[in-house]
Order: sequence, then structure tokens, then C-alpha cells
Amino acid sequence: MLRSIPRRPIRSFGRIHGHFSTSSNPQNQLEKWKQELTTLGDRARVWGSLTVSLLRQRAENLSTSAQTTVHDLGGKLNQVTGYDEIDALKKRVVKTEQSISEQRQAAKDAKAAYEAAVARRSACQREVNDLLQRKSHWTEEDVVRFTGLVRQDHLNEQTVATSKVTLADREADVEREFNELMRVILNRYHEEQVWSDKIRSASTYGSLLAIGVNILVFILAVVLVEPWKRKRLAQTFEKRIEEISHENKAMIQDAMSQLADHFTKQEEVLQQIAASAPSVSPTPDPSPAPTPTPPPPPAEVERKDSTILEGISDEALFDAAKVAGGFIGGSLLVGLVMLGRR
Repeated sequence: MLRSIPRRPIRSFGRIHGHFSTSSNPQNQLEKWKQELTTLGDRARVWGSLTVSLLRQRAENLSTSAQTTVHDLGGKLNQVTGYDEIDALKKRVVKTEQSISEQRQAAKDAKAAYEAAVARRSACQREVNDLLQRKSHWTEEDVVRFTGLVRQDHLNEQTVATSKVTLADREADVEREFNELMRVILNRYHEEQVWSDKIRSASTYGSLLAIGVNILVFILAVVLVEPWKRKRLAQTFEKRIEEISHENKAMIQDAMSQLADHFTKQEEVLQQIAASAPSVSPTPDPSPAPTPTPPPPPAEVERKDSTILEGISDEALFDAAKVAGGFIGGSLLVGLVMLGRR
């Protein structure tokens, strides 16, 4: 029978606040885990918001620096090409337009004041004329009123004169500002024409310079590069032909040596065959003369010849033919190259 294994108390190990603890109450343990997860989530959200803010700030700094760099480069380019004077004239035109607008408004105000002064003087004069028409029936009040109207008419006359002078001055200022605006616009147009002519001439000279450089490169390529390339190509071709001829010669020599070795072996085989053939003794024999042996039949001779021919391998013959063909082809190619060079 199997022995029963004693049960041990189950302990749950959880890393909470940097140490391991044995959980006796699962509910408390779950609550602690939830609190820990909540804290981690809050920290993650804080870190995420900080990261996003840092990235946004860095992007804003990069965009600001890029805009500043582009603006500086544009200013330097305008300074080099002379476009900064045109920018100054543009700003002056805008400033003059604002000034002429202010002067026109001042002229309108002066004109309104002059018209009001003229209207007051006209009303005062009409009232004076009415009083003069009934002069025989004046009362004490009419006399006082007439005196006041005469004094008022004198003041109105001065006001009209002053308003007239002010209106004339404002209109002169408007005319002067308008003339200044026309002059600045003409200067700006003239400077823009000069700048455009300068850029056009610079582009024309640049195009001519590029064309000259291209022509110079073409001439150098035709005079120096192409002959050098042809010479190098011819040298490479000749070197390749020499290598091919040397290879063909070596192949022919190898094939000839192989053929010589093969023929030597065949000669040795023939000598062995001849040595193994029966020989006739020259000493006379008192015995009766033997009957002469007939010559070997033609079939046996043909069999020996075929044995000798079979000794020469087909591969040796094919190699010899290939070497001879390569040598002939290389010789013809060398001859054609030499004819072409002549």
C-alpha cells in the first residue's frame, strides 16, 4: 500500500511593499493588491502625463528653433541679394499709408470744424440782419442782444479764419504725404526692377557657367577619357587574347604529351603482343620436317587491329580535336585583331 503523504500548510507568497508575507486572510490580501494596483495606475498616469508634456515642450522648442533658423537664413539671403532694401521700402510704404490715413482723418475733422464755424457765423449774421431790419423798434433786450451778436460775430470770424488755415494746413499735409507715398512706391518699384534684373543677370551668368562647365567636361571626356578608355580596353583585349593563346598552347602541349604517352603505351602493348607470339628455332632438327603452319586467318588479324584501336580512348581523341579547334580559333582571332589595328 502507498503511504499517505502528510499535508503541509499552504502559504501564499506575495511581494507587497518590498517583502514576502504569509497570507492568512485572502480578503485582506486582495484589498492590499487592489490598493497596490491603484497606486501603480496613478503613478503610470502621472508618468504618462509628464512624458506627454515633455514631448510637447520639446516639439515646441524644436519648431521655434526651426522657425528662427529659417527666418535668419531668409534675412541673410535677402542681405546677400540686396532684397533687404526692398523690405525697408515696403515697411516705409506701409508707414506712409498709415500716416496719410491719419492726415486725411485730421483733414476731415478740420473741414467739419470749418463748416461748423461757417454755419455759426452765418446764423449769427442772419440774426444780426433781422435785428437791423427792425432797428426802429428795438428794446433794451434787443440792444443787449445786438451787442452780444456783434461780439459773437467777431469771434466767429476769427474762428472761421483759424479753421480755414487749419483746414488748408491739413490738406497740405495730406498732399505732402500722398506725394511722399507716390515717391516711396516709385522707389520701391525701381528697386524691385533693379533686383529682378540683377537676379536675372545672375541666373543668366549661372546658366552660361553651367553650359561652359558641361562643354569643358565633354571636351575633356572626348580628348582624355575616351582615348584612355579605348587604350585600356585594347590592352585588356590584347592581354585576354594572349592569355587565351597561352592557355590554348598549354592545352595543345598537354594533349600532345598525353597522345605521346598513349602511343608509347600502345607501342609497349604491341611489343608485349609480339614477344608472346611463338618463334621458330634456327637449328636443324633431324626429325622430319614439320608441316608448315598456315598463316593466321584474316579474322584474327582484324581482331588484333581492333584491339589496338580500342586501346586509344575516345576521350583522348576528343581532347585532341578540341585543343586543335581552340588553337585554330585563337589564331584566327589574333589575325583579325592585327588586321583591325592596321
